[in-house]
Amino acid sequence: MKPLQDSCEQSSIESLKKVIEAEMGRPASEIFSEIEVEPLGVASLAQVHRGRLRETGEEVAIKVQHQDVRKYAHVDIITVSALVRLIYKVFPEFQFMWLADEMKKSLPIEMNFVNEKNNAEQVENNFKNRTDIPLKIPRVISATPRVLIMEFIEGFRLDNIESLDRHNIKPARVSRQIARIFGEMTFNDGLVHCDPHPGNLLIRPSVPPKSWFWSFFGFPPRENFEIVLLDHGLYRRLSPDFRLDYARLWSSLLRGDKEQIDLLSRRFIPPSSNKADLHVVLSCILTGQSWDNVVSGNLSRTNISATKFDATTILSQSETFFFDISRVMAAVPPDLILLIKTNDLLRLIDRSLFVNLPPASQTRACTQSWLILSHYCLAYLYTSARSNILSFYQSHYNASSPLLRYIYSLPSLLFCYLNYLSLDIPVTLYSYLLS
Repeated sequence: MKPLQDSCEQSSIESLKKVIEAEMGRPASEIFSEIEVEPLGVASLAQVHRGRLRETGEEVAIKVQHQDVRKYAHVDIITVSALVRLIYKVFPEFQFMWLADEMKKSLPIEMNFVNEKNNAEQVENNFKNRTDIPLKIPRVISATPRVLIMEFIEGFRLDNIESLDRHNIKPARVSRQIARIFGEMTFNDGLVHCDPHPGNLLIRPSVPPKSWFWSFFGFPPRENFEIVLLDHGLYRRLSPDFRLDYARLWSSLLRGDKEQIDLLSRRFIPPSSNKADLHVVLSCILTGQSWDNVVSGNLSRTNISATKFDATTILSQSETFFFDISRVMAAVPPDLILLIKTNDLLRLIDRSLFVNLPPASQTRACTQSWLILSHYCLAYLYTSARSNILSFYQSHYNASSPLLRYIYSLPSLLFCYLNYLSLDIPVTLYSYLLS
């Protein structure tokens, strides 16, 4: 599937110029002084060319939808729907209608580049004050449903290990910053890029700003790279209630609390489709770990198993594990399906970054991302609990002075904070140890 990231069969430059003219209302030669014939990348919906604006002389990246995409997209949706229905008739154990349903919902949105422009601008705004996270969103100059013009940014794919070595960029630090980006998106912003495959993330080397203060205490300088996030077509906006349920489930997985895992899994798996062990399957899908690792509580401690979660381990979870995966995916809400996809892609990125490490070290290195995302999860739960405590005392002691209200609420706030620290401290320390 890797060629689908950015190496699909390309459309001719002539057909793309026809799309540009139809969308922009004038010939491409009037808008661009030059367009390179060889594309920078070719995906399934569109391809990107380097060009230069005639009016300003600015170098740009031009993303143009393949000419026949809209014509065949409707046919593709019908075909996929028919195929999954056929699979269900022949193999009732496998339920894949969720795949066709998600395609019907997401594909029309992805094919409208105006949505991509809006998502890119929203993410840029969300991260504008988080200067400690080296994220770069290409500036969108203009957008129509089928043509997107962006600033051109030089960079290389993050799975290009030779280029990382050449620029002295540490894969572990790249992995850490990607996890921070998606922790912010998932738990703080509730707006998540759901297609972070290696073809959509570039690394741009940079010179980190010098800081005598941090250098004096032996801390490394800020990162010597920026992560350029591309293709903002597929996003999912998560409601506060969904994020809270998701964070609670994540927290129970960290603790290895069987009863809570079962209880909270039922928030996502309706009783009509639930089986006694579907929470086991959901836990393995979300964590990328075996059920034994989950219930041992090892996900937040340094004695996590370094064995590979391979096919033999998967089958040992349940004799019907693969059937149960399809049942889980058919039962959970669409938002969780895309988060599962996003988590899988983040693990793929880690495997790409640490491909040169021995298997045991690879597993530990990939665990770091899980721990960083866990830190954001725990912080979100703490913030939510703290807000609920303050609201409770505000409503019940409204007549009291602010000082008295604070004194009354102090024991609850202190207990809430200590509960947060009891999990966050080992998670954070383990994360730094793995770095």
